[in-house]
Amino acid sequence: MRTIPKLEAELEAMEFSNLTDLTRLVKLLWVEKFNRPPNDGRLLSLTLREAAEQVFEQTAFSTYMKKRADKKAPTWRDVDEWAAPEVETVTGKEAERIADVPHLTGDAEWDAVELAETDPTRPLLSERLEGW
Repeated sequence: MRTIPKLEAELEAMEFSNLTDLTRLVKLLWVEKFNRPPNDGRLLSLTLREAAEQVFEQTAFSTYMKKRADKKAPTWRDVDEWAAPEVETVTGKEAERIADVPHLTGDAEWDAVELAETDPTRPLLSERLEGW
């Protein structure tokens, strides 16, 4: 495997002004990124563009995942912020009253579903499932 001084020497020797040096650079990047030998069959079967795409896609994906993980990292907050909101449970006649009232949103498609679900003439769920 390449050592860092050897890799640095190879990179210093390149002028990056011709296609040969650019090809060697992309192949060196591929070899280092995927931890494979320079004569790996997969690398030899790739075009210069394909090798570059693989290297940069892998780097972009790693960067994206790192940023995503950093965003989701927990931050220290006041414990009260983590408390669940208080919920009042209603039962009996009050629950029936709330359940029987359509909750319209103004979206025609959603409101049609809501009205169909709260239709007082609709058969009970147990009756509708008997036909299945």
